[in-house]
Amino acid sequence: LEEAKAVKISEFDLKWKREEHYSPRQGSVIWMGGWLGKMVFRGNLTPFLPLFELVRQVHIGKSTSFGYGKFHYEIIE
Repeated sequence: LEEAKAVKISEFDLKWKREEHYSPRQGSVIWMGGWLGKMVFRGNLTPFLPLFELVRQVHIGKSTSFGYGKFHYEIIE
């Protein structure tokens, strides 16, 4: 927790995106939403890189079968 407290968000550009999906099984429109955008962190992220990589590979959250939950990161020095 102490390592996480030392990491700061220096840029936050996320927007909520809402989309509809027709579910033939339910016979109705299902609304799905999620955050889309970019965040920049400053600090020592080395302890968190294995977690970032896991999230990148398996995606996170709900409706990943629809392509949601994608995560990309890059290290800028």
